[in-house]
Amino acid sequence: MNSESHPKTTKLQGHIPTVSILVLNLNGLHHLEACLPSLEAQTYPRDRVEIVVVDNGSTDGSLAFVREHHPRVRIVAYPSNRGFASAYNNVADLCRT
Repeated sequence: MNSESHPKTTKLQGHIPTVSILVLNLNGLHHLEACLPSLEAQTYPRDRVEIVVVDNGSTDGSLAFVREHHPRVRIVAYPSNRGFASAYNNVADLCRT
């Protein structure tokens, strides 16, 4: 099937969608040290990717690490643990706007 006969391919030709990658964190500094460099090294166009660390009240220096070593990463920090679904859903709504 060529792109002329496939509606999705035709619609996306020449357009690269913007994506948001949400990383939920709670005292996971040791995970962020490996995760964030890997995400930043991906091959998707850099100007079309937003990496967001969603922090659930970490006390292990996670946020300071992200701010210092990954300044392009957006941080949404909650003062306490909101749980998995609540934190993700709230930030996903922010990323849609």
